[in-house]
Amino acid sequence: MKPLILLALTFSSLMAVGCGNRTPSSPATTDFQVQVRATSDDDQAVEGVTVTAAAHHLGSTSSMGTLKARVSGDEGQTVAMAVTCPAGFISPERPRSLRLTRARALGTGRTEPLAYDVTCDRKSRDIVVAVKASGAPDTPVLINGHREATTDENGIAHVALTVDRNAPSVRIDLDTSADTSLVPQNPSRTYTLKARDSILVFEQALSRRARPRLQKAVRAPTRHIPQRLN
Repeated sequence: MKPLILLALTFSSLMAVGCGNRTPSSPATTDFQVQVRATSDDDQAVEGVTVTAAAHHLGSTSSMGTLKARVSGDEGQTVAMAVTCPAGFISPERPRSLRLTRARALGTGRTEPLAYDVTCDRKSRDIVVAVKASGAPDTPVLINGHREATTDENGIAHVALTVDRNAPSVRIDLDTSADTSLVPQNPSRTYTLKARDSILVFEQALSRRARPRLQKAVRAPTRHIPQRLN
């Protein structure tokens, strides 16, 4: 065999061996910056929300409701997240996953952190009751059977309440039992609540019964009987 042909065959054999041993290279694992923002259902910052990514604890949110962390993974990978809200809040049952991708600012091209927003629903809600009972000054206001306020000289009262999130309704009564001349007596209203803060307006006009007039007794006219004088 000619030396040139032998050299060519040897080179081909080495190339075949090298190709057979080569494995596809996997993408390198990198760190991705994540900016967590936790708010309540009334859009207030929530402190102390703990966040976990792929079973790795990232930390807890600050008083500003934010947390900066790093998550390791591959570009395009989806990471399962777990969120635990502090006492007084309801943790999301199925928090959304985080997709690892490079986010760059327009114009500058700088890499920006991935935004991950968390909402913690409050276990309670705030209710404001505004009462306007014209004609009923100094009248007790009952809410769910409990005296919470008294109307002023104009029949106006305001009450701020915190109720359980699962409370279906609230009842408002005006207790007019101390003044039986007011009409209607003890007006009441029930309001259906929704899963958010509410302002309830109770407006009721009251009047007084007219007092019966006392009629003076009519005296019979005095009869003058003429008398005979002797």
